[in-house]
Amino acid sequence: MRGPPPRRSWRFRALDRRAPQAAVPRVPSAALRGAKEHFGRLTGRPRSFNGRVEIRTARPGEAAAITALGLRSKGHWGYDADFMARAATELQWDEDDLGTLLVHVAEQGGELLGFAAVRPDAEPPELEALFVEPRAMGTGVGRALLARARAAAAAAGIAELVIDSDPQAEGFYLRAGARRDGESRSPSTGRLLPRLVIRTV
Repeated sequence: MRGPPPRRSWRFRALDRRAPQAAVPRVPSAALRGAKEHFGRLTGRPRSFNGRVEIRTARPGEAAAITALGLRSKGHWGYDADFMARAATELQWDEDDLGTLLVHVAEQGGELLGFAAVRPDAEPPELEALFVEPRAMGTGVGRALLARARAAAAAAGIAELVIDSDPQAEGFYLRAGARRDGESRSPSTGRLLPRLVIRTV
């Protein structure tokens, strides 16, 4: 008869125990945000903005900054220098415009991220401009500006706004509820633009 198996030494018994798993180090949240922003730059995805973005009425003295922002935003779409020179004649806002148009800006930490301008005395009333700083595109700034522009127009008794949209922005307005209503010709560049109509409420 075979006897009981020999007892293993303490060396072998120690190997039977599962070694405790090492704790996974916690990555600081700041490092995670930095990695996400780096990945966004590599993939072309827009980064989000931390903190509160304020939508407010444009103030006296901001016309030059608004004009410069509009030109940067327009140039983001890859138009050549000749086209931009012609378009620039329309992309000018002065201090008088801030008094006659319904102009709202998006601001964060003292920096303008975009603006929208409604011309209430046009026939029919129109959303004359909506431009977003290129690095803020895709972050919700444009949607917030459009919502404020529509609300301001509604408060002024305007039911609908006409938009002679850049072809690059047509999808943005359609997703917001605008409808196509023919075409219009740009007085500065001569190209045909999609004409859209959007309700204010």
